[in-house]
Amino acid sequence: MGATEQIISILNNSKQINELPSLPEVAPGDLIAIWSFANARSEWYPAEILVNRSFSFNVNTIALSLGTSVAIGKVDLKYSGTVVTGILFDSVFSQYLAGFDAVLGQFGFIVKLFNSTKLKTHIAKIETLAYTDGTESHYLAFVGNTINVADLSTGDSLQVQISASISQAAPYILIEGNKFEYIPIFESNGSTFQAGDIAINGRIDASTYGKLLMYTSGDPTLFASWKIIEKL
Repeated sequence: MGATEQIISILNNSKQINELPSLPEVAPGDLIAIWSFANARSEWYPAEILVNRSFSFNVNTIALSLGTSVAIGKVDLKYSGTVVTGILFDSVFSQYLAGFDAVLGQFGFIVKLFNSTKLKTHIAKIETLAYTDGTESHYLAFVGNTINVADLSTGDSLQVQISASISQAAPYILIEGNKFEYIPIFESNGSTFQAGDIAINGRIDASTYGKLLMYTSGDPTLFASWKIIEKL
């Protein structure tokens, strides 16, 4: 199993993303090392914050703009208008997110926040991930506009779960405003256009029906980038 598949397996089979396997031999006061890819070294954390528990993050601040870090066990929420647009995670949780940004085009990530203070679940798609600065210690997850900021307050306790799935290609595409069914080339997940992709059953113009088109190169929204194989 490759590294990406292992990430997906861990995420989809873990009750909480930051819940580690039970380690009964670890006692309070012990330290556990987590490898930091950013610093190329093992960094040590108290065992009691890592072992045998589901992390609960307390909301530290809710603001239009955020800083570059947040204390361990806290999250900062960025909002615009009426919705949450970003979640700043602590340095420990950011270790789990390392590398996810490289596969966002191939996999879809959904973040679920259970607000145990208000007994409400919030769900959003992770659109992008980015480190907040050059130290590469804190991740800011930019999320879709599905979480109402009014439903959250400073001090709320949130439990985080992230689920992942293979990104699915859109069932149709638009070429110069005309809808076509879209079939990516064999062994492509359709996240990007590749030569050989197929578009079928759409109008080229008012009098021409495109039964089969094949993508060659260039802007896929223009007919000039497609070879018309069959038309009516």
